[in-house]
Amino acid sequence: MSAPEGSQQVREHSRQQGLVSDPVCGMSVDPAAGGPRVDYEDETYFFCSERCAERFRADPEAFAGGNHHGDGHVDVARSAGWRSSR
Repeated sequence: MSAPEGSQQVREHSRQQGLVSDPVCGMSVDPAAGGPRVDYEDETYFFCSERCAERFRADPEAFAGGNHHGDGHVDVARSAGWRSSR
């Protein structure tokens, strides 16, 4: 299923503004704003709040590497290392 056109436009606007997505909640975050950040496996992740940063610190593998949908749901199969039979 593809993303709605409006959400694609929001992501494109965010990239143009230098924003990144909070890997926990999916909110757009300005890395230059000085908010919470966590370094994990040679990458820096930026967060909208300390609460999201704490959730990430508690289980970084669940949120790092694209396993998270940014809508409160984690792709459990991918984060557990399961492979599709396809």
